Amino acid sequence: MSLAECPETNRICHLAALGFNIGCNGAHTARTLMLDEISTLLSQLPRAEDRNTFLEAILVKNILSKSTSSSRKRTFEHLVSLYVLDSRVPLFRLLRHFWRLDPSGRRLTVLVSARARDPLLQLGSDFLLRIPIGDVYDPAAFEDFIERTFPDRFSDKTRRSLAQNIASTFTQTGFFAGKFKKVRRQPKQSVGAVALSTALGKLSGFSGISLWESPWFQILGLTPSTGDELTREASRRGWIDYRRLGEVISLSFRHLAEELKIKELA
Repeated sequence: MSLAECPETNRICHLAALGFNIGCNGAHTARTLMLDEISTLLSQLPRAEDRNTFLEAILVKNILSKSTSSSRKRTFEHLVSLYVLDSRVPLFRLLRHFWRLDPSGRRLTVLVSARARDPLLQLGSDFLLRIPIGDVYDPAAFEDFIERTFPDRFSDKTRRSLAQNIASTFTQTGFFAGKFKKVRRQPKQSVGAVALSTALGKLSGFSGISLWESPWFQILGLTPSTGDELTREASRRGWIDYRRLGEVISLSFRHLAEELKIKELA
């Protein structure tokens, strides 16, 4: 069997075309979620279609108020790594759609989208979200967890930076409070983020009850029952079509597929 005929290769290429990064590297070795930057872009350029428009806004117009041309260039590169910034890619269309629909849940919607682009954020799901509500985050314990998960992969400096950046991302999105002593808390729930997580689950091959096991749902730190409740609310708002009878789930994105022109959701 040639490489082109390999089903797993075809699946990876298909997911990459949709916007997913299922590799092993991510932007969080160097940056956080960059919540302020992506929020500024989505607010001030709500109809930007191509990456060149974002490039011009960041490099030429300095819409993000960076002090040097090199910092503007690096910022653009990291934002592309995290969010694609190209409306031809379904993931970015979905991010912008649910970011607009659910203003109060934008932080978590951005987090779900970033998880699809940065597999290293799974470390946050596996360690940070298991810290009980009210407990204090231990940076050294997180670094030890990263080393156990990826033995000898990162230098001490990179591992420390990765831990700091992921912890900062989960602080920016409401899972922790405090600057020097981070205390675990539960952020305000987001209907838009859960709806996005189900759409990404559909695109990446999850269905039925397994939707609550997808990485895009796990990063929200919710129980399946809360996911069910919020998905029902998204359905009541007409964003998706969700029905459940016992363990049988019926989930349709037909209208979303038509509106955003994402045939894989139909």
